[in-house]
Amino acid sequence: MGDPSHCPIIDADSKCYKIFLEVNKLVRADNGPESIDEVNERLDQIAEHDPVYALPNRPGERRLLVFTMLAWQTMLYVPSFNTCSPAELEICEPHRSNSGRVFETFKVPADLCDRPFAILFKAFGNLLPPRVITKPDQWIESEGKGVQGYCIDVLDFNMTVFKRLLHIELRWIDTLALHLDYNKTTRTLTLFRYPSMCHAALKNSGAIYSFACSEGPGALDPRGDREDITDLLRETLQSYRLLFGQTRRSRKLFKRFRGSSGVLQENPDPLLHSLSTSELSPQELAACLCEDRNMYCLNNDFPILGQRLKALNEELKASRPKNWRDLLRDRRDTVQYWTFWLVAIFGTLSTLLSAAQVVLTALTL
Repeated sequence: MGDPSHCPIIDADSKCYKIFLEVNKLVRADNGPESIDEVNERLDQIAEHDPVYALPNRPGERRLLVFTMLAWQTMLYVPSFNTCSPAELEICEPHRSNSGRVFETFKVPADLCDRPFAILFKAFGNLLPPRVITKPDQWIESEGKGVQGYCIDVLDFNMTVFKRLLHIELRWIDTLALHLDYNKTTRTLTLFRYPSMCHAALKNSGAIYSFACSEGPGALDPRGDREDITDLLRETLQSYRLLFGQTRRSRKLFKRFRGSSGVLQENPDPLLHSLSTSELSPQELAACLCEDRNMYCLNNDFPILGQRLKALNEELKASRPKNWRDLLRDRRDTVQYWTFWLVAIFGTLSTLLSAAQVVLTALTL
């Protein structure tokens, strides 16, 4: 299901709500429709026996209706209304937070509604996870050596460090496809604010699974299969533990975010708070998440979102303290950190001893 933040309140007895449930039932069924036009055809067949499922006569309105309901049920995107012609479909453009690596365009021809969901969404960009071709233990970083993979340390990779050294701006959004998308120009990191949606989809095989590739191993289709979509949902949940939940200062930071952010106070998600402020991973997610650990290997733990996390880590590595306060708090390089403090301590002691010697000399004269 969708979330009321960008889904209007619908009366449970209304025609719209019944169509909404039927669309959800159709796309989640085995051998269900694979395109928006096929969904409309199935609804027309049902409407022959029950007029409540009858759709508008205009093709553009019919397509927009299903396109919108799929958005509410998957939260991959936010549909835009009355901003384009009936011959087009449009997605709301995120303000300041689009890096260009997810959405390539926000408007596509409505004629693509007769094509499979994957082709329609691919026209917008990279909304769906790509197929992971290699197994985790075969995944090799282009800059790395061997098959060790790319690892990140929780103590050096968390929201407190990002705020101190990168001075990033957080934007909480309703678009799952943009989770962990980082815009270097505006220093804006987008985070999906409804992890309960991911948990529900994992438990109940949500509508997002209807967009998975049904071809077997070796297929040329670059679209992710059901396992890849499962990884996307699981990794999204795990990322809140990585960014907030596993370090004390980041847990406190999230509480300050929640208290000051109007977005997080509107229709708050209890699971987001639990993931980000609990010292231990929530018990109800034991089947979905791996155990908290100090070191994560991206190829094993984040095969889908790993590249976004890597981009953030590379940005962090390239950053340098901009003032004394940042320098005092930068503990990424342990040798440099303690060298700085030892030099500062001994330098201060030497200065004090020299000053004391000057004073004593002056008094003896």
